[in-house]
Amino acid sequence: SSSSSSSSALAQQPHHAAELETILGWTLPADLPPRIAARVLQCHINIPDALPYVGPMLNNFFRFPVAGHYTLYNDLITSCMDAKCHDEALQIIAQVSAEPTYDKPFLWLRRAQCLFALRRLVEAEQQCNRVLEAIPANEAAQSLLERCKATLEPPAPRAPRPRSLWATPAATAAAAAAAGSI
Repeated sequence: SSSSSSSSALAQQPHHAAELETILGWTLPADLPPRIAARVLQCHINIPDALPYVGPMLNNFFRFPVAGHYTLYNDLITSCMDAKCHDEALQIIAQVSAEPTYDKPFLWLRRAQCLFALRRLVEAEQQCNRVLEAIPANEAAQSLLERCKATLEPPAPRAPRPRSLWATPAATAAAAAAAGSI
C-alpha cells in the first residue's frame, strides 16, 4: 500500500532525483531477471529526473548476454529513441552489434536514425548507405538518406530574376524622354 501511495504521489507531482532515488532506487539488483530489469530500465528512461542514472543502469544491464535477449535489447533501443535518449540508444546498438547473428542492416538503420537525431549527418548518411548496400529497396533508409542529403547540401542558388527593361535607370530615363515628360 505504501508502494502504491508512493507511485501515485510520483504521478501527481514532480520529484527531484534524490526523492526519486528514495522511492524507486537506481540500481538493477544482480538477481533481477532480464525481462524485469529491462522493464525497470525502460521506466527510468521515461522519468526526466532519472536520466543521469540510466547510463550506469544500462551498463549494469549489459551483463545479460545479447543472445537470447534480442527482444529486450530491441525494446530498450526503441524506448531510448522514443525518449530522445539517442546517445543511450547508440550504446545499446553498439552492444547488440557485437553479436554476430543479429540483423546488422536493422541496427545500421537504427544507428542512422539516432545519428540523424543527434545532427551527426555525415555518419547517419554512411549508415544509410550501409543499409542500402545490404538491402537496396529499404524505403526507410532511402528516405533518411534523402533527408540527410537535403540537410547537408546548401540550398541551390536561386537563378537571378530577369530584369524588366523598365526597372533599369537608363531604360526609365529613355522611356520618360520618349514620352516627353523630361
